[in-house]
Amino acid sequence: MAWSWFKPLVYDNSVLEAAQLLQISEYDFFALAHWHQFRRIARREDLDRLFGLYMRDQDRTPPWARELAREIIARADEGTLDPRDYGVRAPVPKLDDLFRMLRDVFIILLFMTLFAIGLWLGQPAL
Repeated sequence: MAWSWFKPLVYDNSVLEAAQLLQISEYDFFALAHWHQFRRIARREDLDRLFGLYMRDQDRTPPWARELAREIIARADEGTLDPRDYGVRAPVPKLDDLFRMLRDVFIILLFMTLFAIGLWLGQPAL
């Protein structure tokens, strides 16, 4: 047990990297990997337990999750990764993001209008 203090701080971040490539959470990646391996939906309790073990110690990542993660990373490196092949749809933008974008466009248009009016009147408005 004392040797655990000297454990190297090198983690296999393949699950995290694969989840980011698919633009899903690590928890959802575990559910996807379980489906990919066993062709059935994991029970919530089992998934919670496995994900909890993974979060505490990444050395306890199930082999089937690590294998799928490495496959996804390899396909991304080859340029052949399509998240739809794994049943992952493109994320839908949240309404907050949409409103923030519209607000930014409105502000830019407002400043451009003020600047144009200032040029038209012969004195810069800004």
